Amino acid sequence: MVRRSINLARVATRACFLGVVLASATSLADITVPQGPHVEIRGSLAMGSVARAVAEEYMSSHPEAVVTVSGGGTYRGIKSLIIGTAEMAMATDLVPEELSKFAATRQVTLESQVIFSDAVVVVVSPSNPAVGLSMHELRDIFSGKTMRWADIGVELGPKPRQRGIPSHGRADGGMPVDSGAPEVADIEVVTLGGNTGPYETFKKDVLGSEYVITPRAREVDFKSFEGAIGERAIGYTGLHQVGHLKALQVDGVAASADTVRSGRYPIARQLSIWVKKPASPTVTSLLEYFLAKDHGQRIAESLGNVPVK
Repeated sequence: MVRRSINLARVATRACFLGVVLASATSLADITVPQGPHVEIRGSLAMGSVARAVAEEYMSSHPEAVVTVSGGGTYRGIKSLIIGTAEMAMATDLVPEELSKFAATRQVTLESQVIFSDAVVVVVSPSNPAVGLSMHELRDIFSGKTMRWADIGVELGPKPRQRGIPSHGRADGGMPVDSGAPEVADIEVVTLGGNTGPYETFKKDVLGSEYVITPRAREVDFKSFEGAIGERAIGYTGLHQVGHLKALQVDGVAASADTVRSGRYPIARQLSIWVKKPASPTVTSLLEYFLAKDHGQRIAESLGNVPVK
């Protein structure tokens, strides 16, 4: 297990030290920044917890090194690596073609190493009675073919009407509102942006090359995703970003480390560390730390992921 108490103590110690330095400094020029190799890691939020724990352990055994970790998604991580504002990127094994072309124009060679596997989970509101869906049903929902929960056996009751529109009048001068007619569409599809790891995996595994996500879908970022999943909404995210939302079974299988490891859960991805070749000695050493069974791989497994080793 990850020694969280030790890590918290290290964070507290560093915070106290910084507070002393700031309190005694007369100007910013008086602040002394630790000297030594610095590695900036950016990218996938799904890798953040593992990377931060690895960074803390690595700095414990390599006191001369400074490792910082920040999110922003796969696209930001890979682009930062290409332009040189990060030394390592956290990303899926599916990198957008646009970034591959961008790397080629800058004559940058990238190399990746899988660290662990993860599931992409289909989520709804806790108030939604659905338990699970099939891959076929998911494809029809996210492509826009199926638009009503009742059509897949999920009863949510009538969709609330928009406030301020009388049942006998017109909506903004348009067609009369029929108070007895059912709503045409009541499944609210929520999707993450195309530059995110979950999107790339979901698109490949669920929709394939023959389908696209419906233009009715609401595109949101990671920060607003959880709040966007209302009673009639459905979306997808990484296994460890579910939060208070309800994860659905897919083809009768719940997402977990065990079902990803066995291959039974059908929407899975590999999370990788990307580096620029040739890598510095510190970057190479840190990458080996991610892959070591008694360090990075142990941490990944303790946090509910499927380690590569």
